[in-house]
Amino acid sequence: MERDLLEDRLNALVAHVALGEETLGEGEIAFEEEGEKLRVLVGEGDKKTDKGFVLQEIRDKPWSGDPKVDDREEGELVARFFQRLVKAIQEEGETWELMGVLGNEEAQQEGFYPLHLYVWSSREVKDLVAAVLRSGDKAGPLLEALWHLLGCRESLEQLIYSSLQEEVQTRYAVGSTSQGLIAVTRLLWPRGKGNKPAPFLWKANWKANGLDFRWLFRPWHFDFVAKEEVNGQSYYPEIRSRHYDALPPVYWRAFWKVPLPENDSVKGLMNGVRQAAPHLPLYLATRVVALRWLEEPIPKNKQIRKPLLSLAALPDFRLQDRGVVGAALDFLRFEHHVRFSNWLADKTLSPKLRVLNGMALLLERIHFEEILEEGSRFPKTRITAQIHLPQGMTLRDLEARFTLGEGDFVRLSPVDSPDRQKLTSPLYEGVTAILEKLDWEKGEVELQLVPNLYADRYVLSSVRPDNPWSLAVMDSSPSDYVARRVDARLSQVLGSSGHGPHRMDAFLGEAQEKGRLVNAFFEPAHPQIPRLSPEPEIEQRARALLDQMGDLLNDTQKRAILEGLSTRVHLLQGPPGTGKTQATAVALLLWLQLFRAPMIVAASTHTAVDTLLDRVHGLMSDVRSAFERARLGWVELRLVRLEAKEEGKKKDNQEGGQEVKQENPKKGLPVFFGTTNALLKNLDLASVPLLLVDEASMMPFPHFLALATLLDLKGDRWRVMLTGDHRQLPPIIQHQWEEEDRPGVQRYLPYLSAFEALLCIADEALLCIAEKLKDPYCVTLSRLDHTHRLPAEVRHLIQPLYHRDGVSLKGREGLGGKPQGKVSLWEAVWKGGEGVYLLVHEEDSSRKRNPLEAELIARVLEAAPDLLPEDVAVVTPFRAHRTLLRERLRGKVDLVDTVERLQGGERRVIFYSACASDPAGLMELQEFLLDVNRTNVAFSRAKEKLVVVVSENLLGYIPQEREAYEDAVLWKTLRELCREEVAREEVAWGGRRYGVRLLVPGKEEADA
Repeated sequence: MERDLLEDRLNALVAHVALGEETLGEGEIAFEEEGEKLRVLVGEGDKKTDKGFVLQEIRDKPWSGDPKVDDREEGELVARFFQRLVKAIQEEGETWELMGVLGNEEAQQEGFYPLHLYVWSSREVKDLVAAVLRSGDKAGPLLEALWHLLGCRESLEQLIYSSLQEEVQTRYAVGSTSQGLIAVTRLLWPRGKGNKPAPFLWKANWKANGLDFRWLFRPWHFDFVAKEEVNGQSYYPEIRSRHYDALPPVYWRAFWKVPLPENDSVKGLMNGVRQAAPHLPLYLATRVVALRWLEEPIPKNKQIRKPLLSLAALPDFRLQDRGVVGAALDFLRFEHHVRFSNWLADKTLSPKLRVLNGMALLLERIHFEEILEEGSRFPKTRITAQIHLPQGMTLRDLEARFTLGEGDFVRLSPVDSPDRQKLTSPLYEGVTAILEKLDWEKGEVELQLVPNLYADRYVLSSVRPDNPWSLAVMDSSPSDYVARRVDARLSQVLGSSGHGPHRMDAFLGEAQEKGRLVNAFFEPAHPQIPRLSPEPEIEQRARALLDQMGDLLNDTQKRAILEGLSTRVHLLQGPPGTGKTQATAVALLLWLQLFRAPMIVAASTHTAVDTLLDRVHGLMSDVRSAFERARLGWVELRLVRLEAKEEGKKKDNQEGGQEVKQENPKKGLPVFFGTTNALLKNLDLASVPLLLVDEASMMPFPHFLALATLLDLKGDRWRVMLTGDHRQLPPIIQHQWEEEDRPGVQRYLPYLSAFEALLCIADEALLCIAEKLKDPYCVTLSRLDHTHRLPAEVRHLIQPLYHRDGVSLKGREGLGGKPQGKVSLWEAVWKGGEGVYLLVHEEDSSRKRNPLEAELIARVLEAAPDLLPEDVAVVTPFRAHRTLLRERLRGKVDLVDTVERLQGGERRVIFYSACASDPAGLMELQEFLLDVNRTNVAFSRAKEKLVVVVSENLLGYIPQEREAYEDAVLWKTLRELCREEVAREEVAWGGRRYGVRLLVPGKEEADA
């Protein structure tokens, strides 16, 4: 991809198609015209052999300067090139078969062939994708194919192209500052017989004329080296850095016959440029041959088997735009591949080192036992074991370090010794299990095996071993049962083959129709959500009911519930402590009674599902009483709690092959509660009118799309409600999707949470939404603003973040005052009332572990009067610091964890230990440490007191990048809020003395 350095557009696309495993060989390079191709011949004299062909699409005139015209013509250039390339590859297919290039006869008979693309740098691919983005769909459907061909990032298909520059940089020390292709190919690489080192000569024969491109294009291009004679030998030292390979614009101006400068100082240079310009196409052809020349000696991973492509179907290869469902599938598969690769990389560490890092436990005396629980038809495998203690460690040490807990999925695999384990052991010899019991007093572990006979894309095999293990290691499990089921459902509605259990039966046509509707309704860029007809009678009844509920809801909650009754898709944003669960439970009951239709209630976690189910159950009598007072009829409800077998939850009973927990009599209007996995498993063929997703800001968008296929989208009664808060932590993802410039990713936003993705549809300020979506009967966003939990000062602290949404948080007045008189720093926190306390220290050398902060928190807790361990939580961003805090605070606090683990929780007193203090480390950690959503969750868990422990360096840190500066808004607010110093101490620690200050909001700030 040849880029115009001035216009930032593609001037040319060139490809060299090489056939089979035969190398380029040695000798001169020659080109011969063959229709629209340039045939590549290599050898000496007349003994040259065919080495494939070169295809070129080169712009023959300057850019006009009109963006619309140039965008269109650039897109047409790209389209013509790939159309010609596909056609040429198809024509070569017959040649491949006749020549016997492929050894796989079955592949030849089926018409499938291996295809792989090589580029010099990933920047070239980005330039190509940028050109596609500029031209959109105006350049024809082949550009859509390019979007998906280069944008599909599954575990195999992600290798559809390779960057040789990255291979060279990671494998070799090139010995020069220049890193471009022409700089690297001038080095001595092993070639030919005996692997004799030689450079690429940058010469070619054309119509019996020899061309030396090093001299033709020397000015501003090949002049980064100069010839020197030392003791009779020639050397070519580097005299300037050469990091790019795009031709200087002056050569393109000469090629387009644009007048060049005629100054005496550059006249000679311009004459040379004019002489070289006609040979520009041949130079570009030689450059792609140089790419092959360099690719051949670089070692390949022989274990990778790339999927074969049908050449006959290549023009249709993913030509159809698979829409948001297809993008969601690509996201799921690549995201899991990244997560699995990271997990596997950790297994290169020895088991003992993984234990020391808190990632694993060593187990001994391992026993597998078949048990048959009462009421169950199938036996289960229970695993019991004893914790193996590494030398010099106690159970308490391991407890403080270990990051997993009861209910987590783990991977148990045999080890040879604490210092050694085969890399294949966790993959092929291990079992997946649920950690059911972890007794740190006795050192006992109890697990339940999760059987799985065959491994697939998402789940490893898990079969009880034939022979007992003497020693095993227990790591986290990489298997993702939810993603497997979501993939299966989306594949089903898309009409492609998924990777997991799914039904391919008479309902397939209906499923694919649902897929078409999901694509149409929930595409963030151009949604086509159908308008909902107004129902004034429903709204009138709802108003009467809400009037009868008294203090059950505040005015903001009532207004939000009313808005949700008259819209197709309702988004309810609930900032911390605003009673979102209360409003959601009442809205759920009103929807069921007013619309008289079955409902699905989903959430990502069991905790969220059970919390909402308990709230609904608790409010049912009050809401029913309101119906009676309003003289409206009440329909009996049947609340069903669905569970999936592999989720490991305790089952109460089993009915119709579905393991459920009945909360009401079996007769009545059904309401199905469950996680995404449980709902997709048990309601595979469902088609219900109502869907409610709680904590949607924690649910990945692809999971919501799979749940949406359970709706009766062909009918006119379907409605969706999503509740959450996109200002808190989103789902955890491994890949940096926001940095991806792939069109499919940026158009369909599969990496967002369900709440954020639907917010893009609802809020025209985020995207240029079609005018028809301004209709409130399509999508409505409601926001709660009265927080019952947060103290006034904490509310003031997080307010700037919610100002971005136009929300002004309200709540109770502050209770109690600030410490008065002379009090010690350690007692001052407990002498004052509720609010924000800022503990600032001068330590300046910590990154992800800070012993001083652990000591400060311990001293404050020791001074606390009548404080129960369950009243306090200590939160930190880093797992290494969490381990340190657990060791130091054992017995004083029953919850010490990372911010992610505390989302959705609350405590009377919250300590937030920011940990980092090293000035050099702050810049490195700023993206993670200052993340505004993470900070919001940490600050908003407190019901009475928030104590922030932070270094002077971090408190005063001002990021240089704009995005990071905006993310630090809550830290800026904390600095401005806490200005009054109430106590100061000097603390001796680690051979040094550190100043420590306690700051609180002044009277003016508190009043504000």
